[in-house]
Amino acid sequence: MGLEDLNKNYNKPDEEETIDPERLEDGSVEYPKLNLSGRIQNSDIADDAAIPATKLSIPLKLEITQRQGSSATVWGNNGTTNYTVTTAPTIQVGSNSVAATAGYTTITYPTAFTGIPIVFVTLDSDQPATESIVVATVLATTFRIWHPILASGRKVSWMAIGI
Repeated sequence: MGLEDLNKNYNKPDEEETIDPERLEDGSVEYPKLNLSGRIQNSDIADDAAIPATKLSIPLKLEITQRQGSSATVWGNNGTTNYTVTTAPTIQVGSNSVAATAGYTTITYPTAFTGIPIVFVTLDSDQPATESIVVATVLATTFRIWHPILASGRKVSWMAIGI
């Protein structure tokens, strides 16, 4: 199996392969394992061959079955009502710059959500005692953050989870 075959078989995010659990137990199904440096450890691809990140895409399957809040569709609203998640959620992440001046910064998700997601934001700062950031407005397509005057432009890392 060469790199082209690996990509053909594993770059199918819209297709789901069903594998008989007995085949997993008896070892007849073996997927390549990547080590921390992104090199293949066990397959018939050349030993220790590098796979560029742009060439291999294995979808992450995440299962969120329950969540808590005050709205079935707005994930960030606080509350104590328990909801069963019936549609697989989407996780989107990013990193953006914010200006040194006080104000709002609007960040657009790579792909719009159907409902309003919950958003987590961190400020990459060497002055955490004096610099802060607040999620101000969350919509299905964008969210806004507010920040006071920063010592210089800073990086903001974020994660949004929703339907």
